[in-house]
Amino acid sequence: MRAIQFIIVLMVVTAFQGSSEAAEPCCKGAVTSMNVDTLGVEEQAILRAIEDYAKGFIQKDMGLLLGLWDTRSPVSYVAVELDQPILGISNLQGYYQGFLNSPFTVHGGNVTDLRVFLNGDTAYAFCHYNWVYMTGPGGSTLEQPTRATFVLVKRDGRWLYQHFHESILVPAGSTVSK
Repeated sequence: MRAIQFIIVLMVVTAFQGSSEAAEPCCKGAVTSMNVDTLGVEEQAILRAIEDYAKGFIQKDMGLLLGLWDTRSPVSYVAVELDQPILGISNLQGYYQGFLNSPFTVHGGNVTDLRVFLNGDTAYAFCHYNWVYMTGPGGSTLEQPTRATFVLVKRDGRWLYQHFHESILVPAGSTVSK
């Protein structure tokens, strides 16, 4: 049922809020256009954790998607198309499975404008994703810019999500109400 809701909302959102047809399939699985050399070691590790979200969808890898989350803590995800947060890893798994079973195919999720605020083994990160996806076999290739915020915790040397919130990035000059 969530997959149907996701598909309906995504189609409505892309129709009204700035998805555009890609001139050519972007990225072919590449997930970043950032200059990694300008980031510190921890920021690079956080960037990899954020890029792996797109990689999980590109590769249709449920294990990778779920492995990004801190399962020792309560987790929450605010998806752009839902009006309530998804709470807990089992609910995330259902959400991801619905998307992976949908007719959408993700081709890219480029991360830009990353800002990381470190506080010991906790970090807050803000970035933009530019999602590139196909609407189905033989369908259009579309781009959807979003912004994302993360609360991450470092466990056993890895940065894991505790909270993730994404929203549509309204293009500059758009008449859509923010």
